[in-house]
Amino acid sequence: LVRLSQLAECPRWALAAVARMPPSFVGSHFEVRLQGALGQCLMFLTGGNGDEGAAAVRRSIEVAQQLRDFRSTLHLLNGYVVLLHRYGRYADALSMARKAQALLSELHDPESQAIVDSLMGVALHLVGEVNEALRHWQRCFAHSSGASSSTTSKLGFDFHNRAQCGLARSLWLTGHYSRAIAVAEETIAKARDCGHAVTYCIALIWAGSVYVWARDIERLEDVVDRVERTARQHSLVPYLNVASITRGQLLISKG
Repeated sequence: LVRLSQLAECPRWALAAVARMPPSFVGSHFEVRLQGALGQCLMFLTGGNGDEGAAAVRRSIEVAQQLRDFRSTLHLLNGYVVLLHRYGRYADALSMARKAQALLSELHDPESQAIVDSLMGVALHLVGEVNEALRHWQRCFAHSSGASSSTTSKLGFDFHNRAQCGLARSLWLTGHYSRAIAVAEETIAKARDCGHAVTYCIALIWAGSVYVWARDIERLEDVVDRVERTARQHSLVPYLNVASITRGQLLISKG
């Protein structure tokens, strides 16, 4: 269900499975996958559903670490950092990103390096380290031309596309306005074509933020319409909230 972007259906089945999980499965790779899927879906559906989504993610990280499953730990930390960002805990998010970075001593493949660089880029960007973030994103592009569908389903979004969103924002913040708009448009188009609802919403919101800074009302209205339509279709409540907030920004811009 996660792989098919059917996030609204996943928690019902995941919660039922957790309730019926035999003792022999507790602390296993099965529990890692199950709790991770549950936490991921609750994070994107409700923003965490109180503490339930965060607790599921933390439990899956704990078990993955006990099993020395470094790859799963990396993917789970990536999702947990997204949740910390949503709570506004940027310093904690950077700390978790550095924890993910430390896993590279055990993971030596280009994709893991690209995931970490994308993750570090976001964490640094949101604490104001724009130039350092940009260096991580450039390394991300060097290591990977894009995420596979399997990696996207594990992370809940395309890490390469997320780095492109950050690049668009960084270009604007460093005064490269025309290029920032061009990268934002390309990023949103690629996210639309990938067919993954969360990736598309992230691109619309994060890359689309350059339209807020440019005060491009027409493009921003189109972004809001698309976020709202996609979020309603897939029951992505946090992104519906962002659409409402952005509509408020538009009303202010119009006087």
